[in-house]
Amino acid sequence: MKKGYRIWVVLGVLGILGIVSVALAHPPGSVELALDSENKTLSVRGTHSVQDVVAHRISKIQILVNGKQVGEYSYDRQMDRERYEANIPVDGLSQGDTLEAKVTCNKFGTKTATLKVAAAQEKGSEMDEKGLLALGSKAPAFRIKDHQGQDVSLESYAGKKNVVLIFYPKNNTPGCTKQLCAVRDEFSEFADSDTVVFGINPGSAQSHQQFVSKQKFPFPLLVDDQKRVARLYGADGVIMISRTVYGIDKEGKVVFAKRGMPSTQEILSSFEGKE
Repeated sequence: MKKGYRIWVVLGVLGILGIVSVALAHPPGSVELALDSENKTLSVRGTHSVQDVVAHRISKIQILVNGKQVGEYSYDRQMDRERYEANIPVDGLSQGDTLEAKVTCNKFGTKTATLKVAAAQEKGSEMDEKGLLALGSKAPAFRIKDHQGQDVSLESYAGKKNVVLIFYPKNNTPGCTKQLCAVRDEFSEFADSDTVVFGINPGSAQSHQQFVSKQKFPFPLLVDDQKRVARLYGADGVIMISRTVYGIDKEGKVVFAKRGMPSTQEILSSFEGKE
């Protein structure tokens, strides 16, 4: 067999293999997202671009919130080879957050869909004329990490403790240090009033840890790195976090909401008569 002919044969075989591989290797045909806010579940469903391929299935679904991966789910089988569906738990979302699902075929290809979280419709999430949660409204639920990596959720304090949230712009700045140190120095008054305190801003866990260690804060700092909680509470600001303090009673209702640096006495007076 001549050399040139052999090359054409090889190229022909490779071409056939390429066609076969394309037939077996294809991305999902479609990805559709639906968010059930009440049950905190994201439905990911869609179709395949090629049907009746025995070797084909959805192998992985990645979930991202505002570009940051929050979950990955792998699958080794699929009941329906033409369609797929997965219901995935999601939590701690705020209005304006972007949900993204990346669906990957076990052979080849990934397809992505995005969904914007709409405004919360539940009663009690209304804002007043200053952009603060209205007094008497239900405080929005959230779950995020503190500076030690521990989960903190508002719901866990329902019926047990009053909660004070202090949204502040940045660690180790003069104003923020003054505000949080004032809380530190009068922390026994919060404890005596059955009240837990959390500082919160977009700073990293490491930055929070250093701030806590340096100033010896007896309360946790929460890592709101995507500003989801800040947006939910009207504290995200135009350029940086708006210095904002909230008091939430044991029933989960907003009883105090103010910008700036309110005094300990002013904050705690909002809980009087709530026992």
